[in-house]
Amino acid sequence: MSQLLAKRRLEILELAAQGKTTPEIAKMLFIAEETVKTHKKNILLQLNAKNMSHAVAKAIRTGVIE
Repeated sequence: MSQLLAKRRLEILELAAQGKTTPEIAKMLFIAEETVKTHKKNILLQLNAKNMSHAVAKAIRTGVIE
């Protein structure tokens, strides 16, 4: 599954797993909030997840993130 996610999307998924909000992620990665939202949308599509919590759970279950 990790091959499905680009490096930036994996970073965003890991930060979301840590409970970071979209504005916090944007600030940490020096990107616009809209860019974070776009990455999150694409993460959901790539992982076939209903929401970010579901995406994080799938990623943890498959060992993509800890």
